[in-house]
Amino acid sequence: MHQEFDGTDLDSGVNGPWFDEFGPGYCSNCDNCGEKFFLLEKNGDIYSCVRGQKNKDFYYGNIYQNSVDEILSNAKKKIFLNHNKTPLNEECTKCGYLYLCKTGCPFVKNVYKTNKSYTCKLQKEMYKDRGYSIDQYNDEFVYSYVNKMRLENVNDYLPVIKNENNYPTLEEIINLDPKLKYIYDDKSFILNIDGVEYNLCSQITKRVRDVIYISPESIIKIYMKKELINENTDYPENNSLYIMILSGDLITYGDEGRTKQRHVATHQVYKGVLEKNKEEKKGFYTLDISNLIKEYHNEYSDDNLNNLFFTTSALRDYHYYKQKNNAYYHIQAINLPFQNIEFYYVQKEEK
Repeated sequence: MHQEFDGTDLDSGVNGPWFDEFGPGYCSNCDNCGEKFFLLEKNGDIYSCVRGQKNKDFYYGNIYQNSVDEILSNAKKKIFLNHNKTPLNEECTKCGYLYLCKTGCPFVKNVYKTNKSYTCKLQKEMYKDRGYSIDQYNDEFVYSYVNKMRLENVNDYLPVIKNENNYPTLEEIINLDPKLKYIYDDKSFILNIDGVEYNLCSQITKRVRDVIYISPESIIKIYMKKELINENTDYPENNSLYIMILSGDLITYGDEGRTKQRHVATHQVYKGVLEKNKEEKKGFYTLDISNLIKEYHNEYSDDNLNNLFFTTSALRDYHYYKQKNNAYYHIQAINLPFQNIEFYYVQKEEK
């Protein structure tokens, strides 16, 4: 193309506006172009654009018959559905230019019955020519894009944690020390909020986060796998379920002057008490913590996410023992590693 058009009367068009169709300032760069671009006919019909005009799959409604909210909602849904008529092309998740092309125009893809832009190879060369670099955070962008725009399972696109240091990764350290297993296990604690269950994971190993809303009327139960009470201790009767509540408000602690979430409360429930409670889930202790959470409602942040952690006293002690004896572990597990969930407390009672 450079050989044929550079220096000709078409030079500015080919190297300027024509290229812009594939660049970051054009509709094809949108995750969902139905959120930003519209074509209005004089009879009030709304379509996606000149390409989608008169095509029922790209018809959003009529301004004389539909509300603005209906039209905007239809636009977003129809573009999403048109992008998902074919599976996500795996090549698009690896090339590093997804942040620019977004797999191409949904109308054109459906016309050509393909799942990526038919000008893919040309676009890559044009990006290079214009100085657009390959996305160094491509994995993170792919995850974000799939989460918003695709029907594929987003967990299949979780970014890989890269070890750019010479010391062993946290995962390697955990695998080498079986005593660390239950500190990071994602099947040991289940939180039940008003009948909805959440499998809790360590906050420093999880790559997705759950945020819950708790009200004064919420019924909150924690299920702890019974075998945990025997782990890392010679005296299970002295072991306990260990609950930590942190506010979303920040405070500077200690000699090191580290700023972190304000600690609200620590609560321990020993084996003898746990065993007396009725078992609601096979193989798990059950504890209703509704009143415990409600008790500290005045301490929670309204603006920032609050935090709820679960472990056992024996596992907690081993975590700090490991920090003391392994600097590589300490570096990577300096924040609380225990199974957690973040929450907002809503409809606060009068103080």
